Amino acid sequence: SRAEARRRIDLDPEARYVTYAPRGFPFHEWFGRRVLNGVVGGVMRLRRQWPDVRLVLTAVPDVAAIQPPRLPPLDQIDGVEIVGIVSPETARDYVAAADAVVLEGTTTLFDAAAARTPVVMVPGLIHETALEGTWVNEGGAGIVLRPEHVTHHSMTWALRQALDPIAGAERSQHLYELVGT
Repeated sequence: SRAEARRRIDLDPEARYVTYAPRGFPFHEWFGRRVLNGVVGGVMRLRRQWPDVRLVLTAVPDVAAIQPPRLPPLDQIDGVEIVGIVSPETARDYVAAADAVVLEGTTTLFDAAAARTPVVMVPGLIHETALEGTWVNEGGAGIVLRPEHVTHHSMTWALRQALDPIAGAERSQHLYELVGT
Protein backbone atom coordinates (compact mmCIF):
# COMPACT_ATOMS: atom_id res chain seq x y z
CA SER A 1 0.00 0.00 0.00
CA ARG A 2 0.98 3.65 -0.33
CA ALA A 3 1.25 4.04 3.46
CA GLU A 4 3.47 0.95 3.81
CA ALA A 5 5.76 2.08 1.00
CA ARG A 6 6.07 5.53 2.59
CA ARG A 7 7.03 3.93 5.89
CA ARG A 8 9.69 1.78 4.22
CA ILE A 9 11.36 4.78 2.53
CA ASP A 10 10.62 7.30 5.29
CA LEU A 11 8.35 9.74 3.43
CA ASP A 12 5.93 12.10 5.17
CA PRO A 13 2.54 10.36 5.35
CA GLU A 14 0.72 13.72 5.03
CA ALA A 15 2.49 15.22 2.00
CA ARG A 16 1.57 14.69 -1.66
CA TYR A 17 4.44 13.19 -3.63
CA VAL A 18 5.31 13.24 -7.30
CA THR A 19 8.19 10.98 -8.24
CA TYR A 20 10.29 10.98 -11.38
CA ALA A 21 13.41 9.07 -12.37
CA PRO A 22 14.99 11.31 -15.03
CA ARG A 23 16.08 8.51 -17.33
CA GLY A 24 15.24 10.43 -20.48
CA PHE A 25 18.80 11.36 -21.32
CA PRO A 26 19.42 8.10 -23.25
CA PHE A 27 16.58 9.17 -25.56
CA HIS A 28 18.37 12.43 -26.35
CA GLU A 29 19.69 15.28 -24.25
CA TRP A 30 16.92 17.54 -25.61
CA PHE A 31 14.29 15.10 -24.37
CA GLY A 32 15.88 14.62 -20.96
CA ARG A 33 16.34 18.32 -20.26
CA ARG A 34 12.89 19.26 -21.56
CA VAL A 35 11.07 16.69 -19.41
CA LEU A 36 13.11 17.35 -16.27
CA ASN A 37 12.72 21.13 -16.67
CA GLY A 38 8.96 20.69 -17.19
CA VAL A 39 8.55 18.41 -14.16
CA VAL A 40 10.56 20.60 -11.79
CA GLY A 41 8.96 23.80 -13.08
CA GLY A 42 5.51 22.24 -12.92
CA VAL A 43 5.98 21.15 -9.31
CA MET A 44 7.35 24.57 -8.35
CA ARG A 45 4.20 26.15 -9.84
CA LEU A 46 1.91 23.63 -8.09
CA ARG A 47 3.55 24.33 -4.74
CA ARG A 48 2.32 27.94 -4.91
CA GLN A 49 -1.23 26.59 -4.49
CA TRP A 50 -0.48 23.25 -2.82
CA PRO A 51 2.57 23.68 -0.55
CA ASP A 52 2.31 20.04 0.59
CA VAL A 53 3.38 18.77 -2.87
CA ARG A 54 6.88 17.30 -2.97
CA LEU A 55 8.99 16.07 -5.88
CA VAL A 56 11.29 13.09 -5.42
CA LEU A 57 13.84 12.62 -8.18
CA THR A 58 15.19 9.08 -8.06
CA ALA A 59 18.09 7.37 -9.85
CA VAL A 60 20.17 10.56 -9.89
CA PRO A 61 23.86 9.68 -9.56
CA ASP A 62 25.08 13.21 -10.32
CA VAL A 63 22.85 16.26 -9.82
CA ALA A 64 25.18 18.55 -11.76
CA ALA A 65 24.90 16.31 -14.83
CA ILE A 66 21.13 16.77 -15.05
CA GLN A 67 20.79 20.36 -13.74
CA PRO A 68 18.42 22.34 -16.01
CA PRO A 69 20.18 25.61 -16.93
CA ARG A 70 17.19 27.90 -16.31
CA LEU A 71 16.24 26.57 -12.88
CA PRO A 72 17.77 27.10 -9.44
CA PRO A 73 20.10 24.29 -8.32
CA LEU A 74 17.91 21.20 -7.94
CA ASP A 75 19.31 20.36 -4.52
CA GLN A 76 18.34 23.83 -3.26
CA ILE A 77 14.72 23.96 -4.45
CA ASP A 78 12.22 23.78 -1.60
CA GLY A 79 10.11 20.64 -1.89
CA VAL A 80 12.56 18.75 -4.14
CA GLU A 81 14.31 15.67 -2.79
CA ILE A 82 17.07 14.00 -4.78
CA VAL A 83 17.72 10.30 -4.29
CA GLY A 84 20.67 8.49 -5.79
CA ILE A 85 20.66 5.10 -7.44
CA VAL A 86 18.41 2.69 -5.55
CA SER A 87 17.60 -1.01 -5.77
CA PRO A 88 14.71 -2.08 -8.01
CA GLU A 89 12.66 -2.84 -4.87
CA THR A 90 13.24 0.65 -3.47
CA ALA A 91 12.44 2.20 -6.86
CA ARG A 92 9.12 0.33 -6.80
CA ASP A 93 8.51 1.66 -3.27
CA TYR A 94 8.96 5.24 -4.50
CA VAL A 95 6.41 4.60 -7.26
CA ALA A 96 3.99 2.97 -4.81
CA ALA A 97 4.49 5.76 -2.24
CA ALA A 98 3.79 8.52 -4.76
CA ASP A 99 0.50 10.27 -5.38
CA ALA A 100 1.59 10.60 -9.03
CA VAL A 101 4.54 9.40 -11.06
CA VAL A 102 6.03 10.99 -14.17
CA LEU A 103 7.44 8.32 -16.45
CA GLU A 104 8.77 7.72 -19.92
CA GLY A 105 8.03 4.10 -20.60
CA THR A 106 7.74 0.45 -19.86
CA THR A 107 9.17 -0.63 -16.50
CA THR A 108 7.92 2.30 -14.44
CA LEU A 109 4.57 2.16 -16.24
CA PHE A 110 4.07 -1.45 -15.13
CA ASP A 111 5.25 -0.64 -11.59
CA ALA A 112 2.75 2.26 -11.45
CA ALA A 113 -0.03 0.00 -12.73
CA ALA A 114 0.70 -2.63 -10.08
CA ALA A 115 0.73 0.05 -7.35
CA ARG A 116 -2.30 1.86 -8.81
CA THR A 117 -0.35 5.12 -8.85
CA PRO A 118 -1.65 7.78 -11.28
CA VAL A 119 0.74 8.53 -14.13
CA VAL A 120 1.82 11.42 -16.29
CA MET A 121 3.54 9.80 -19.24
CA VAL A 122 5.95 11.53 -21.57
CA PRO A 123 6.75 8.73 -24.01
CA GLY A 124 10.42 8.26 -24.78
CA LEU A 125 11.56 8.72 -28.34
CA ILE A 126 11.35 5.09 -29.41
CA HIS A 127 8.52 3.27 -31.18
CA GLU A 128 7.62 1.04 -28.18
CA THR A 129 7.08 3.92 -25.76
CA ALA A 130 5.21 5.97 -28.35
CA LEU A 131 2.79 3.03 -28.73
CA GLU A 132 2.48 2.75 -24.94
CA GLY A 133 1.66 6.46 -24.78
CA THR A 134 -1.12 6.00 -27.31
CA TRP A 135 -2.40 2.96 -25.41
CA VAL A 136 -2.38 4.83 -22.05
CA ASN A 137 -4.06 7.89 -23.56
CA GLU A 138 -6.76 6.01 -25.49
CA GLY A 139 -7.44 3.74 -22.50
CA GLY A 140 -8.01 6.70 -20.17
CA ALA A 141 -5.25 5.19 -18.06
CA GLY A 142 -3.15 8.29 -17.47
CA ILE A 143 -2.26 11.75 -18.66
CA VAL A 144 0.01 11.69 -21.71
CA LEU A 145 2.09 14.63 -22.89
CA ARG A 146 4.12 14.30 -26.06
CA PRO A 147 7.71 15.47 -25.51
CA GLU A 148 7.38 18.51 -27.76
CA HIS A 149 4.40 19.69 -25.66
CA VAL A 150 6.17 19.56 -22.29
CA THR A 151 6.48 22.97 -20.60
CA HIS A 152 6.13 24.19 -17.01
CA HIS A 153 2.51 25.09 -17.82
CA SER A 154 1.56 21.79 -19.48
CA MET A 155 3.24 19.78 -16.73
CA THR A 156 1.44 21.82 -14.04
CA TRP A 157 -1.86 21.01 -15.77
CA ALA A 158 -0.97 17.31 -16.16
CA LEU A 159 0.15 16.93 -12.56
CA ARG A 160 -2.97 18.68 -11.30
CA GLN A 161 -5.05 16.11 -13.26
CA ALA A 162 -3.01 13.18 -11.95
CA LEU A 163 -3.19 14.42 -8.35
CA ASP A 164 -6.98 14.81 -8.47
CA PRO A 165 -8.08 12.17 -5.94
CA ILE A 166 -11.11 10.95 -7.87
CA ALA A 167 -10.01 11.24 -11.51
CA GLY A 168 -6.47 10.09 -10.69
CA ALA A 169 -7.79 6.99 -8.93
CA GLU A 170 -10.09 6.20 -11.87
CA ARG A 171 -7.25 6.52 -14.39
CA SER A 172 -4.89 4.42 -12.25
CA GLN A 173 -7.55 1.70 -11.99
CA HIS A 174 -7.89 1.75 -15.81
CA LEU A 175 -4.10 1.39 -16.07
CA TYR A 176 -4.16 -1.53 -13.64
CA GLU A 177 -6.87 -3.23 -15.73
CA LEU A 178 -5.11 -2.52 -19.05
CA VAL A 179 -1.82 -3.93 -17.86
CA GLY A 180 -3.52 -6.94 -16.34
CA THR A 181 -1.18 -7.26 -13.38
